[in-house]
Amino acid sequence: MIHPDSYVFRAEAGDSFQIDVTSSQFDATLRVVGPDAAIVLFNDDAVGFDPSLFFTASDSGYYLVIVSSFSGNAPGGDYLLTMSAFRNLSTQGTGEGDSAEGGSNETEAK
Repeated sequence: MIHPDSYVFRAEAGDSFQIDVTSSQFDATLRVVGPDAAIVLFNDDAVGFDPSLFFTASDSGYYLVIVSSFSGNAPGGDYLLTMSAFRNLSTQGTGEGDSAEGGSNETEAK
């Protein structure tokens, strides 16, 4: 039986994200589902048996990250989920399209 873990985050169109899962206990998969409930991205085995994704949000809204085991192989195990956000921060300066990027990083061990 598959028991995926899920995490929700909000993104604005144009924000970029790096999401990594590392585990020495099982072969993990990583999915990102967009605000329209369509699977935006899927990865398995980007680095060894660990999935990794980099993407830029095409729509503003809530995104769902799903971590599961490959082919539902039980029992899963412990893993580390790391997500880095690179947000587009518009500036109100000259009106000439100035922009800046900001970043943040969150890690969750399961």
